[in-house]
Amino acid sequence: DWVGAVEDFSTRVLRAEQAGTPAVQLRTLSEPGPDDTVYAGNLPLLTRHPVIWFGDGGTGKSYLAMWAAIELARKGHKVLYADWEFAGEDHRLRLRHLCGSGEMPAEIWYTRCFMPLVQDVGRLRAMVVAHKITYVICDSIGYACLGAPESAESANDYARATRSLGIGSLHIAHITKGSNDPEDKTPPSARKPFGSIFWANSARATWFLKRADEGGDENQIDVALYHAKANTSRRFPAMGKRLRFYPDAVQLDDFDVSAHVELTRKLPIWQRMKGLLESGALSIDEIAEVLNVKADSVKRESNLKNRTFQRLEDGRISLSLVSAKERF
Repeated sequence: DWVGAVEDFSTRVLRAEQAGTPAVQLRTLSEPGPDDTVYAGNLPLLTRHPVIWFGDGGTGKSYLAMWAAIELARKGHKVLYADWEFAGEDHRLRLRHLCGSGEMPAEIWYTRCFMPLVQDVGRLRAMVVAHKITYVICDSIGYACLGAPESAESANDYARATRSLGIGSLHIAHITKGSNDPEDKTPPSARKPFGSIFWANSARATWFLKRADEGGDENQIDVALYHAKANTSRRFPAMGKRLRFYPDAVQLDDFDVSAHVELTRKLPIWQRMKGLLESGALSIDEIAEVLNVKADSVKRESNLKNRTFQRLEDGRISLSLVSAKERF
């Protein structure tokens, strides 16, 4: 009786959805552990929650997302790259270029997407089960949402669909037109992805990506990643990623954002002070002059960040003896 069996199955599904998950005593649940955060290089990603990387076009977001997929796969994760923007052949080339002479990981799965995530999430869930996927990368939000990104409904529906996957995820997004203007003084910590405020609210961590315009080398881009939101950890200092393009390879290296002439302007004062004082102690007035800030601001930051800086007997400010690893 196939008709009866299908009807019975449908009824059971509807009842299960209506019942939802049962209530439990909160104290009986396990707490987050060290495995809830996994690192792609020095960049933290969450294995149970969504993370958003956002920035202007051409900031290397998709390249860095593929690099993150490689790093996770090499650590034993099975990664699904869901692509609304590009094509599999192009990502295959990027995979080979980023791996260089190393072996390309087998556990990076790819699917090209044509429907909004809320309509396609059932297919992606089936892939998560079939291939035992532990992490998914969605590239990118603007093309994957059902309605306008400015709509709260679009952001909330997308967030619910993401949650239903049941695993950690990285989502690529863009920024509001004009927010990459050099005259825009908005600090990185206040940046939001393009669209409804609920994009930033629904993610457990967001990172703003800013590409350096200076340098003049068309084969290299320097990208700073600023930790704009953190719900599950401390906020990390800005991190720099340098992409160097060769005819048959792409080399990715870290660089110190606080030592970068252009990108350092976006850093908080204390982090700019840290980069400046790496070469030795300076007076408050000297620091203020070099950083083009008020002396009172330098004095305040040196007092607030007293594990980072120390006041010498002659009044100059230097880095404290606490190691950078312990501080951050």
